[in-house]
Amino acid sequence: MKPLLIIFLLFFGNVYGADDEDFDLEDDAPKTVKVKQEINEAFLRDLLVTGKYLKLTEIFELEENVKKALKDPAIRKILLNFQIETGAYKDAFESIQKTPFTSDDMAYFIASEVYRLTGNYDKFAQQIKLGLEKYPESTCLNFALGNQGKLTGDTEVEAKAWSKIKSLYRQKGRKGTATEKAFLGLGSRQRSPQASYNLFQRAYKADAKYINAFVWAGEHCSDKYMWSYAIEEYGKALQLNKSHALANAGMAYVLMEKGDYQRARELIAVALETNPNCSEAIQLYAAILIADDKNREALLSLKKALKTNPQDMEILSQIAACYEQQSDSETRDEYIKKVLSINPRYSQVYLAISQACENRRQFPAAVEWAKKGMALNSRDWEGYFIAGMNLLRLGEEKEGYKILDRAFALNGFNIWAKNILTLLDRDFKKKEYVQFETEHFVIKLHRDESDIMFPYLKDVVEEAYEKYTKKYDIKPVGPKEYNGKILLLMFNRHNDFSARTVGLPGLGALGACFGQIITMPSPIIGKGDDQRKFNWKRVFEHEFVHVLTLQKSSYNIPRWFTEGISTWEEEDPQSEVDRQLKWAWANKRLLPLEDINSGFSQQTYPNQIGVSYYHASLVCKYINDQYGYKAIQKMLKLYRDGKSNEEAIEGGTGRKLSQINKEVKDYIDAYARKIPISIPMEKKVMADLEATLQSFELTPEKELDLAGAYVHYGQEDKASVIIDKILKKNDANVRAHAIRAYIHFKNEEVDLAKKAFQKVLSLDPLHYAANYLMGQMSEKDENFDSAVVYYTKALEFYSRVENQQNNLYFKLVNLYDKLGKKEDALETLRMHTVHNNKNYSGFVRYADRLKKRGENKKAIEAYIGASYIYPFDLRVHDNCGTLLVKEKRYTEAVKEFKVALELEPRSKSILHKLFDVYIQIEDKVAARAIFRKLKRFFPNEDLSVREKLL
Repeated sequence: MKPLLIIFLLFFGNVYGADDEDFDLEDDAPKTVKVKQEINEAFLRDLLVTGKYLKLTEIFELEENVKKALKDPAIRKILLNFQIETGAYKDAFESIQKTPFTSDDMAYFIASEVYRLTGNYDKFAQQIKLGLEKYPESTCLNFALGNQGKLTGDTEVEAKAWSKIKSLYRQKGRKGTATEKAFLGLGSRQRSPQASYNLFQRAYKADAKYINAFVWAGEHCSDKYMWSYAIEEYGKALQLNKSHALANAGMAYVLMEKGDYQRARELIAVALETNPNCSEAIQLYAAILIADDKNREALLSLKKALKTNPQDMEILSQIAACYEQQSDSETRDEYIKKVLSINPRYSQVYLAISQACENRRQFPAAVEWAKKGMALNSRDWEGYFIAGMNLLRLGEEKEGYKILDRAFALNGFNIWAKNILTLLDRDFKKKEYVQFETEHFVIKLHRDESDIMFPYLKDVVEEAYEKYTKKYDIKPVGPKEYNGKILLLMFNRHNDFSARTVGLPGLGALGACFGQIITMPSPIIGKGDDQRKFNWKRVFEHEFVHVLTLQKSSYNIPRWFTEGISTWEEEDPQSEVDRQLKWAWANKRLLPLEDINSGFSQQTYPNQIGVSYYHASLVCKYINDQYGYKAIQKMLKLYRDGKSNEEAIEGGTGRKLSQINKEVKDYIDAYARKIPISIPMEKKVMADLEATLQSFELTPEKELDLAGAYVHYGQEDKASVIIDKILKKNDANVRAHAIRAYIHFKNEEVDLAKKAFQKVLSLDPLHYAANYLMGQMSEKDENFDSAVVYYTKALEFYSRVENQQNNLYFKLVNLYDKLGKKEDALETLRMHTVHNNKNYSGFVRYADRLKKRGENKKAIEAYIGASYIYPFDLRVHDNCGTLLVKEKRYTEAVKEFKVALELEPRSKSILHKLFDVYIQIEDKVAARAIFRKLKRFFPNEDLSVREKLL
C-alpha cells in the first residue's frame, strides 16, 4: 500500500551557523534543570535544523522564553515550527488562537499550516485569504492557495494558484531566495515535475542547510517512483537531522517499496518518536500491520491519529480500506462519505481501498476501486496506474495496456509503467511472443524458444489442471480476453519476467501468480550456470495451485496459507533451506501462527522469506496430516467468507489457536531436531543460555546446545567442561560424545576423532554427522569400502541433498565406480533424482547409465526429467528420441527430434533420424520436407536411398 504523502511543511527560513564555543548543542542536558540563558534566532535555528529537540524543549519550557517568542516574530516562527516538527499541533493551535501570528507572509503561512494539520480547514482557507490580501506576491501563500484547492477539490482555486505560480516563477525562479524557489517547486510539482525538481535543487544549492528543500525533493522523487533520487535527497536531509520525522518516514516508504521492511520499521519508529502525530509515519505503520494481517491493530493506530486531525483524508481513506478488508461495507461507506464531504474529488479514498485489495491479491476488487478513482478524478495518474497494473495481473492485457499507457502519459517519471509498457510493446507491436492454446490455457512464449518449450508445456499444464482441479474441487476462470482460459507467460530473460510481474528488474523469484495469470522465467536462464537451473515443471505446479487457492478463497487468503499450500503440494525437497530453517528454529525466530504472515513481508534475518515458505508448508502438512484434507478445504471457505486468520484456523481444525500453535511448535521441534545439520547460535541466544546455566536450570539438551555454540565460536575448553559434566552422569549421551568427537576432528586429531566417532556409532549406528565424517576420513585414507558403508548409513538417516557442492550421492557414485559396483552406483543415482528434482546433471548421469545398460524405458523417463529442468540440451533430446524409436514410440520420438532441430537446425544426424521416423509412421509429407532440407544443407551427400523411400 502506498500511503499518499502530504507535504508536511516545516518552514524555518535561511539558517545561519551558530558558534559552538558559545553554545552547547548537545541533547544530554538534564531535563529537570531549567538554566536561564540568552537565546537568539541563529542559535535556535541551528538547534532546529540539526534536530536538537531536547535542547529546544528545555529552552521553551522557560516561560520567559515563550514570552520572548511571542514578541519576536523570528523566534516565534522557530517555536511554531518546532511544535509542528514534534507533533505538538494542539499547542501551536492554542498559541495562534490566543495571539494571532501575522507579522509577514511566512507568519500567515505557518499559522495556516497549523490550522491544516489540526483539521480546521475553514480557518486554514481564511488565513490564506487574509495573507494574500496583504502579500499577493508571496510564493508560500500562493502555494498554500493551490494546496487549499487540492485539499477541497476546488479546481478553480487550483487553477488560479497555478497561474500565479507560473507568473512568480518568471520573476523568482532563478533570482529569488532559497525559500521562494522551494515554494515555487512545491507549487509546480503536479503540473511541471522536472521544473519542480530543478527548483528544489536551486533552493538547497542557495542554502545548504535548508532541510525542507531536501525533504520536499525526496518526497517529489518518491511520488514519481524515482527511488534512487529519493534515497539521495532524504539521505541529505537525515545527514542534517537524523531525527527529522518526515525525512525518516519518506525514506521508510522508499525502503518499503524496495522490500527492506526491517530498516523501514526502524525509520518509522524514529519518525514516531520525534513526532507521534506524523500522519505519514502512522500510515506506513498501519500499512505494515495490515500486511501482517493485523487489521484491528492498524485500525486502532489510524483512529488514534484522528484525535489530532479528524479531517485527515488520508487517514480516513486508510480506515475505509481497513473496513473493506474486514468485509464491513457499511462502515467503509461511512468513511468514504466523510472523505467526499470534505473533498468531492478526492479520488485517493478509492485508491487507498484499491491498494489494500491489491496487497491481499484481491486483484478484481482492486481494479473496480481504481476505476472509481479514475471516474472521480481523470487527472490522477495513480488511478490509471493501479487499474492498469491490476488488469494486467488479471490477464486483461489489451485493456490494461491502454490504461497503463494513459497513466504513463500523465506521469512520465513512472519507471514501473515504462518497463511494463516496453515489454508489452515487444509483445503486441513487435510480435516477439508466440501465442499457443491448450484446452484450459493460453501460453505465450518468446519466439526464439517457443517450439522448444511448448511441446513439453502443453502436456505439463493440462496434467496439472486435471490433478489439482479435482483435488480442490474448482474450475478456475481465466481472463475474458483469452476466453476464460488461464494465461501463462514465460519470458526468456529473468529481468523481463521481473518487469512484467512487479515493474522492476531484480525480483528474486522463479514464478508468480495473480489468480488468472502465471508468469515465469524460461529455463534458458540456467544456460551455462547449474546454480540457476530449476525444475520449471514444479514451479508451474506451485503457481497453478495458487490459481486455485486464490479463486477458491475469492482472493481473500493470507499469503502464508496460499504459499504454504503451494509449497506443500509442490513436494519439492527443501534441503537447500534445511540449514536456514534449523537456524531460525534454534535461534527462536520461527513465528507463531498469528504472526506468520509477517515473515513474508518484513525480513528480520537473512533468508527469512525462504524460511517462511518452508515453515508455512510444514504448518499446512501438519494440518492435513492431523486434521485431514477437509480442514484445508474448510479454511479456504472461511477465508472466502471474510474470516480472520484466527477464525479460519480455529474453524478449520476445531481447536483454539493457542492449542494449534502448541501442536505445530511440537511438530516442528521434532522435525528440526532430525535435520542433522550443525548451525551457529546467535551470541544473544548463547548469552541467555549461559545466564541460565549459572542458575543450574538448563536441561542436558540445552546444555549441549550451549556446548555446540561454544565449539562454533572456538571456545572448545568451555564446551569440554559441559561435555565432561554430562558424560559423568550419563556415558550413553550420544550428542555429548558427538560434540567431543567433532572437537577432535576440527583440531585434526584424527585418531582421537575416529575413536570418539566409533563410540557415537556404537550408541547410534545411523548418527548422520558421525557417519559422514567417518566416511570423509575413510575416503582420505583410501579405505573406500568403509567410506561407502559410512556414507550409506548417513544417507539412510538423512536422504536429502544439503550441499550441492559436496553432494553425498555423487561421492557414493564415484566410490562405487572405483569399487566396480555398477548396480549400486546406478541405484544411488536413481535415489538422487528422487531426493533432488533440480539437479540437471544428476538426471543426465542416471539416464546415460540406463541407456548404456539397455534399460530404455527408465532412461527415457530420466531424460524427460532432465528436460523438466533444462530443455535446451541437444544431446538429451537426441538420446531420448533414439530410445523412443527403439521402443516404437514414434510420436514421442518426433517431438524429441523436432525439439533437437530447433536447437541445431542443420544437424545432419537429427535430420536423418527424423526422416526415418516419418517414413516409419508413413507421413510422406513431413518426410519430403526433411528430405528437402537435407538436399539444401548437404548438396554433396548421396540421398538416393532416401529418395527411393519417398
